[in-house]
Amino acid sequence: MLIMSIIADVLGRRYDALSAIAVALLLMLIVNPGQITQAGFLLSFGAVIGIACVYPVIRGEDRDDAKTAGISLLIYKLWDGIIVSISVQLVIMPILLYNFYEIPVYGVILNIVVVPLMSVLLGALILLAISGCIESGMAGFMSGSGDFSGSNAIVKLTADISDWIFYVYKMLCKLTESLPFHNICVGRPDKWWIILYYILLIVTLLILKSDRKRYIAMTAILWVFMIVSFIIPDKLLVNMFDVGQGDGIYVRTPEHKSIIIDGGSSSKKNVGTYILKNGIKYYGTDRIDYMIATHSDADHYSGLLELLSDPGIGVDNFVLPAITNPDESYKKLVAAAEQKGCRIYYMKSGDILSCGKVTFYCLNPDEGAYADKNRGSIVLWMRYGNFDMLFTGDMDVDVENRLLGNEQFMNSIRDGNDMEVLKVAHHGSATASSKEFLENMDFAVSLVSVGENNRYGHPAPEVMERLRVYSGYIYLTKDSGAITIRSDGSRYSVSQYRR
Repeated sequence: MLIMSIIADVLGRRYDALSAIAVALLLMLIVNPGQITQAGFLLSFGAVIGIACVYPVIRGEDRDDAKTAGISLLIYKLWDGIIVSISVQLVIMPILLYNFYEIPVYGVILNIVVVPLMSVLLGALILLAISGCIESGMAGFMSGSGDFSGSNAIVKLTADISDWIFYVYKMLCKLTESLPFHNICVGRPDKWWIILYYILLIVTLLILKSDRKRYIAMTAILWVFMIVSFIIPDKLLVNMFDVGQGDGIYVRTPEHKSIIIDGGSSSKKNVGTYILKNGIKYYGTDRIDYMIATHSDADHYSGLLELLSDPGIGVDNFVLPAITNPDESYKKLVAAAEQKGCRIYYMKSGDILSCGKVTFYCLNPDEGAYADKNRGSIVLWMRYGNFDMLFTGDMDVDVENRLLGNEQFMNSIRDGNDMEVLKVAHHGSATASSKEFLENMDFAVSLVSVGENNRYGHPAPEVMERLRVYSGYIYLTKDSGAITIRSDGSRYSVSQYRR
């Protein structure tokens, strides 16, 4: 773009920013077409388009410095910087949300400093590159050594200027991240929302440019609708994350209450940071209303510990099974939840957790000591309208028999309230999913959270054979990736990350 600007000036032609952007875009995509999907590529071009196309319309193309008489130059430049920053943010907002799921609250303020310094940075880097082509000492500079005496002082000066600007950028980012409410997490918007956003932005700019003020109120209403669409009550959502050999399930109620049931892995590291955290942000929250650890096996809680220690994730309530012989892992979870400031609850059979229209009935454990921690797993029966799902932790056949003897639970099944979805117990281990249990439940869908080529041989072949007989559809995270279920209380759908 800079080269085209220079050529236009030399030839006495008018420089057109949109044409220059189009040429730069075309040349970069010819070199690497895959860049079109990269966030950095899209953000860079979005920022340039905001400055070249949006800024002149908001600022007013016929405005000049003469109209700022009586206003100090500093205030004028500051206001102009704010307009530039707003113009950039308007264009890149959907790109930020699609890739990072958050709105940087202080982004507009940051750009007041970032954008003006970018011109200085660009000039310094160009001079640095030219000096490097001429001076052999550039190689020494790049390696952190070499003699900068004489003419090489130009290289050092330009390098110092560039380093200083990058340092300012870094410090500003760290400063804003330390401030409260530096990000608003709204989740990834649908593609239709992004398309409508850009259509509405173009229409708004055309209205402002043509000065047809009678349409401004109508566009303002549409903008409000676009914003409010993120908080409108939605369907019930259940996502079984692909955490490898482990469990990690996220539930979002229609009222946007967030519940995590387990979160750990024995085959993937940092599952909390890279899967659970990004997963819940994808769905529009960085705050968990209820975090439930069904029991104290590491493949069910390792990621929960990461979230409890992450200052960027809020956790209001932490739920553990009401057992009387806690092991060291259980105590570690309690300590982490206390340090986080969570309210801690100990759940037992008969307890009920209500989240708006979604209700969780606890079917296991009874309060007491359990030599086998799997038998002390929290088992939850979730109901939303006519949609039912069973979360089983690592329960075994003995717990299944207890469930078959639970009159309230079984009477509900016999009354025609079929159980739509089963989270298969213990990753498909042969210790659970008995013939008696499956034929009495008649699940329509079974979900198995399991890692590929795991050393435990999960899921067991005999369990898979029984699931094929007594369950309509079977999904495994090792094949499907993340598995998502959405329900309006009567109907439901199942989608897979990998088809």
